[in-house]
Amino acid sequence: ALFLDRLFANEFPEVRCELAECGARTRQPLLRGAVGETVIAHRLRARAAPDVGRSDVRYLSGWLCAASWSRPGRTQMDFVDAPELETIDWLNVDEPVSLGALRGKVVLIEAFQMLCPGCVSHGLPQAMRVHRTFGRDEVAVIGLHTVFEHHDAQGSRAALAAFVHEYRIDFPVGIDAPSGRGGPPKTMARYGMKGTPTLILVDRQGRLRKQKFGFEEDLVLGAEIMSLIRAGADGAPARERMPPDASPHRTARHRRQG
Repeated sequence: ALFLDRLFANEFPEVRCELAECGARTRQPLLRGAVGETVIAHRLRARAAPDVGRSDVRYLSGWLCAASWSRPGRTQMDFVDAPELETIDWLNVDEPVSLGALRGKVVLIEAFQMLCPGCVSHGLPQAMRVHRTFGRDEVAVIGLHTVFEHHDAQGSRAALAAFVHEYRIDFPVGIDAPSGRGGPPKTMARYGMKGTPTLILVDRQGRLRKQKFGFEEDLVLGAEIMSLIRAGADGAPARERMPPDASPHRTARHRRQG
């Protein structure tokens, strides 16, 4: 915790910049996994923190490489606007939800199916944790029921309403519009999704910043969301600041006591 406090306070800017640029050069949204974490651990231990733990490395890999999305030299042309959702109905809201109306907030979209084991065990619970954790004025969470298989079993609104009630999902859930040609639903096709669960992050300017099929670590996702929350109106990362009377030692000690 002490090292992370010092890093975020820019006491080791060369470490932070080197790792962020490393993630950018790989052209990957995140530098993680066994290889990525080994690289980051080596850099940190060689430079400043010989006792940094594996959990810190995993968290830091997500935070730094998420920050590289908004690294100096990048322009808004590097990101594309997120396609608008095309739905036929909504649950848990009185009016249809649109990405255009959510400009100014970070948006998490969880594309799921009721009969998708990964959606039930991981994707939806993770989206519910995000919904509970972050302020509604900063982060909007949306569910997108995008059915591309077993239509008879999970294609009706009544079945979805019962599912949402039983699993206590309280964020807005849209029903993806069918293609009408037997293919993937319309929003699913617009985003080129590979299946469910699919996690999507949209920044405050309505730009697509992440699309991940399958499992994502909570710490990595939290780091990415915080990076987008802290970004300014132009998408540039906000500068780190600490209270003038708070040293990293005090901050770390108070965290341990809490």
